[in-house]
Amino acid sequence: MGPAPTQAIARGLLALLTAIALALASPAGAHPISLTEARVHIADDEIVVELDVMPEDLVMYYWMRPDERFLFRRDALAQQAEVHRHFLLRYLHVRGSDGARLDGTVESIDLRDLPEEGVHFEDLMAHTIGFTLRYPHPGPVEFVTLSQNFDGDDPAIPAEMTATFFRDGVAIDRAFITHSGAHTTPADAPPIDDEQARERSFFGVTNYSAVYSYIYIQPGEVRHEMLLPLLTMNSFFPVVDREAERMTVDRQREVRARVGEYFATNTRVLIDGEPAEARVDRVDFFGPEIRDFHTSPPEREVSLYNARVGVILSFPAASPPERVEVEWLAFPDLPYFRSNIYAYDEDRRSFAFNPIHPEFVWEGSAPDDPARAALSPAPDAVPPPARRSVPPAAIFFMAVGAAFALLGLKIDKSGPRAAFLVGGPIAFACGGALWLYTASPKPIDEDHADLVFTRLHTLMYDALANRDDEAVYDALALGVSDQLLEDLFLGVVSNLRMMSEAGGTRRIDRVEILKSELLSPEGRASPDRFACRSEWTVEGTLEHWGHIHTLKNRYRARFQIRHTDEGWRITGFDPIAEEQVEVHSRLRR
Repeated sequence: MGPAPTQAIARGLLALLTAIALALASPAGAHPISLTEARVHIADDEIVVELDVMPEDLVMYYWMRPDERFLFRRDALAQQAEVHRHFLLRYLHVRGSDGARLDGTVESIDLRDLPEEGVHFEDLMAHTIGFTLRYPHPGPVEFVTLSQNFDGDDPAIPAEMTATFFRDGVAIDRAFITHSGAHTTPADAPPIDDEQARERSFFGVTNYSAVYSYIYIQPGEVRHEMLLPLLTMNSFFPVVDREAERMTVDRQREVRARVGEYFATNTRVLIDGEPAEARVDRVDFFGPEIRDFHTSPPEREVSLYNARVGVILSFPAASPPERVEVEWLAFPDLPYFRSNIYAYDEDRRSFAFNPIHPEFVWEGSAPDDPARAALSPAPDAVPPPARRSVPPAAIFFMAVGAAFALLGLKIDKSGPRAAFLVGGPIAFACGGALWLYTASPKPIDEDHADLVFTRLHTLMYDALANRDDEAVYDALALGVSDQLLEDLFLGVVSNLRMMSEAGGTRRIDRVEILKSELLSPEGRASPDRFACRSEWTVEGTLEHWGHIHTLKNRYRARFQIRHTDEGWRITGFDPIAEEQVEVHSRLRR
């Protein structure tokens, strides 16, 4: 058999294999692979998408056949590219700022990359056909969401798309999009090569289509914060019909408890070997415009394709944890996610939860609890009111006066007798007056008052470091009178709950008294009570979702302070002014 028959057989075999491969495809069904490159240009009032589609897609979708040289002719590919317009408009989903799908048009088709003689069967993935699609947007573009299902409505092998987003010709985002996913990009995002600007702009949560997890190990609790796309959660825990595409406020209210229960059930935590009970602190639904998640968002309808779900679980600890085990039990529903671990003040560490390694274990030394260390249990930490001592001169004059009076009674001569009887009582009266003066209350001096006030002021802020209502009440009782205790306690607890609703780790880092002015109560001096007008600053932090808010406020208030049977206590508190001095945010490294 010569060379010609051998080549013919080879060609026939290849043709047969080609026919078998093509026969397995359907026009709008799944096919072996679809790799598409997208460039998304965001303008003020429109979105332009440039797609590079491989000729292989047209061959597989439309059952194209090569000629006897295994070439797909250029004119045949051009004809199918025209047909492919409708496919792209159907299966490429571009959504605007409100998450609603936009209507687009195919503006042009670029065939310049195709050889004149056509594309060989083996080169179907070596060339591209360019499509330009234009999507008008009602009003200024704030967000763009891109998704695709180029492999049909029920794919066997997901099609893959790499998309780069541009604003004014500058690349601002890049994403890898499969059939089940969608990617949202803000139009004002910084360039992708300016990582610091992106972290500042997005508080570290730079990818709208990624799952974020943060585990905090603190003296009073272990906390797990998760942020994930609503579309991702909906794929393994359905809360919205895909046909609906939006989630109403009523639906959010209906499923909020179920969502929290799902995550609480699928997170197992052991603290020092003992199972910890999960508490669902927050379940929120965030629109794309929310970049800082420290407060609950306003209730409003959100899009399935660009909304995110925030879940915060806490696991109370009776004492500062020294061994923590966290196990994720939801596999294979959520097959993979990476978590940032923040243990006390240690540097951040990372762990990837997956079916092979579903458990993270931390061991370490727990620091001293600042809430307990700050309290000085000694009741006599501040001396009681000062008393004057009786001077010896008073005793001397009274004794001399008494002696003179007695001598005067015994002297017969009228002259000396009168002198002793007059001088004795005068000397006695002088000594008595001096005694009475020294026995009267001594007004508190400025140094003593400053010491008392500083101690009580510190106790007030020590109370904020505690983590439960009973501990707060006990801490306040060390420095606040019974009459004021309940009102101040309710105010402190209200403040703590507001901070707790923000879903973060709160901490007071620094309290500085700027100045204090001693005042006399009711216009008179007293050794066991005083008033003061004080000005001080409080610097604290609120930490959540991997970033830290630092806040500094200045306060002015008037305090009434009195010495009771239990010791010095604050009996009156009148706020005068409050102002914010400084606020800034940073990522925790």
